[in-house]
Amino acid sequence: PADRHRFTLRDSAARLLLSDGDDALGEVPLVRLDGNLDDGPAAEDHDLTPPDPAHPAYLVYTSGTTGRPKGVSVSYGALAEHLAGIGERFGLREDDRVLRFAQPYVDVAIEQALAPLTVGATVVFGEERAPAIGDLLDLLRRERITVANLPAGYWNELALGLDRTPLPAGHSLRLMISGSERMSPRAARAWLRHAPEVRLLNAYGPTECVITATVHEVTEVVTDEIPIGTACGERVLHVLDQDLTPCPLGVAGELYVGGGPLALGYTGQPGLTAQRFVPDPYGAPGSRMYRTGDLVRLDADGRLDFLGRTDDQVKIRGHRVEPAETQRVLEQHPAVRRCAVLGRHDEDGRTRLVGYVVTETPNVGELMAFLADRLPAYLLPAHLIPLDRLPLTEGGKLDRDALPPVPLGPEHGEGAEPPRTETEQLLADLWREVLGVESVGRGDDFFALGGDSLAALRITARLFGHFGKGLSPQAVFDTPVLADLAARLDAEHAPQPAPEQKPAEPYEEEKGRPLSLGQHALWLAEQWNPGAPLYNVPWLFRLRGTVDVPALERSLNALVERHEALRTAFPATLGEPEQDVLSPSPVRLTVEEYSEEAVAREARRPFDLERGPLLRTLLMRDGEDGWVLLVVLHHIVWDEWSLGVFETELAELYAATLAERPPQLAELPARSRDH
Repeated sequence: PADRHRFTLRDSAARLLLSDGDDALGEVPLVRLDGNLDDGPAAEDHDLTPPDPAHPAYLVYTSGTTGRPKGVSVSYGALAEHLAGIGERFGLREDDRVLRFAQPYVDVAIEQALAPLTVGATVVFGEERAPAIGDLLDLLRRERITVANLPAGYWNELALGLDRTPLPAGHSLRLMISGSERMSPRAARAWLRHAPEVRLLNAYGPTECVITATVHEVTEVVTDEIPIGTACGERVLHVLDQDLTPCPLGVAGELYVGGGPLALGYTGQPGLTAQRFVPDPYGAPGSRMYRTGDLVRLDADGRLDFLGRTDDQVKIRGHRVEPAETQRVLEQHPAVRRCAVLGRHDEDGRTRLVGYVVTETPNVGELMAFLADRLPAYLLPAHLIPLDRLPLTEGGKLDRDALPPVPLGPEHGEGAEPPRTETEQLLADLWREVLGVESVGRGDDFFALGGDSLAALRITARLFGHFGKGLSPQAVFDTPVLADLAARLDAEHAPQPAPEQKPAEPYEEEKGRPLSLGQHALWLAEQWNPGAPLYNVPWLFRLRGTVDVPALERSLNALVERHEALRTAFPATLGEPEQDVLSPSPVRLTVEEYSEEAVAREARRPFDLERGPLLRTLLMRDGEDGWVLLVVLHHIVWDEWSLGVFETELAELYAATLAERPPQLAELPARSRDH
């Protein structure tokens, strides 16, 4: 928005504006990048002597608690120190081709562009907007990219789709870095299964600590959180309590970063700078450390686990966001009497802004349009919830615990007319699944139903098989109404015909079946490293209320009998493996109290590929009315697509067992041998 641009230009005291447009903002001289550069100020008018290492090299603006963005100033010396350290930590080489994926207003774009140049590597500039997954894979192959750094929200979708859309054959990628947000453990497991030849790093770093401050190499996933790792370069990490006393191993504390490159501070805000950049009592005299506001703990190996924020600041799509900035703008609408904006976590672990409004005319669409005219996309709330009043504590403060929970989306769309065409029905089914709504009409708007850029990415990834790699998430943004998007897809992309399926043959025990190429690769990996848990796939299913343990056990046994993959073993004859589909062996459901140690124990315990079974279960009590079902399988018989089938059929089998009725399950269209 223009107001935000004017503020940053004024606040930074910028002397020159480079733009590919012709909209001048304020009094700053404009030089058009697509015009004649000779029309701009002459080079001799500027001081081109080498800069002092203490002078500012760049400013990056992040969200501010006052409702205005704040500029983080980084010196040439700190930037140079960081680039040298990160090049060594990433192992950048002269023959690397590094993708610059981030947009220029995100600080990691500086690292992606300059770190490769310090070792003589090549920088390959990506597209202006985040590309569709298929287009990114084409870019990786075409440009022979060896190193890529993707924001976690985008990378999670790429990793989770690798079973359907793998990395291109003959790719050159050797290192993948993901940061800016929480790395999904599910996505990390998918990456390790489908792209084990590509190193995976989980990166963390506040802008004030000069881009990437810690890195963790992901080689296995055994808990619900991926560590953010250890310090990069000469940085020193402190986990401290409120008295600035070091916390013991495993105890949560606030992360302070010192000992290495730090920002100069916040431009024009000395008070805030003094509050966040504090003296380092554990460093040399005069040294500083940055108070991140992040809750972490150190594990026994010296790695950091990220636990959350100490304040309201959240990270959304790679941007540091203060909800107060969105709240300040929302309060300016004449119909809004009171409002609150908070960062909330949904069931998928994603962070979203949620607004609560007390308004005379609760027109959510009008309020969203008002915000969209004044804020960038990442500061827009995913939901606006009208309330009669905001709940308050006895002390008169906002009672956050009394606010309604984050909705998964409206139960029903407003475009009541049902889908007409096959493409409209396909989109409606996807929107219902991804957005969590009960019904979708052809007149419904994607964003009115709670959609955002990440949901658009998930939907276009799911449509890849129908419409090909050219489908971009931008298509959803440009045509958010379901009927319009369906018409656009039909006009621009010819749907791919689905393969013809034949009915499955009745169950029978069978031995000596050959392995697929993927299974053979997994079998070889087991021979090279027997007993390693790398290809164990653990899933936790949280159950609420009373659980009938015998009924659940019978349901699991019925599922194993129905799906021959769950009762397949892989013996070898003269060194050559084969598949043996065995008679069902009973599933015994053991019950114990929930603990992370039990989850890690079962997740790490090796399978015997030769004898099977390649599935095990454990039911754990979690509190008074909570249960956790742990299911661990080997990847040789399981992939990401299996999860939906497993959940749906187990739920139906359990419900049928309780109701003493036959389960309503469709006949299997094919057996694994048909592939």
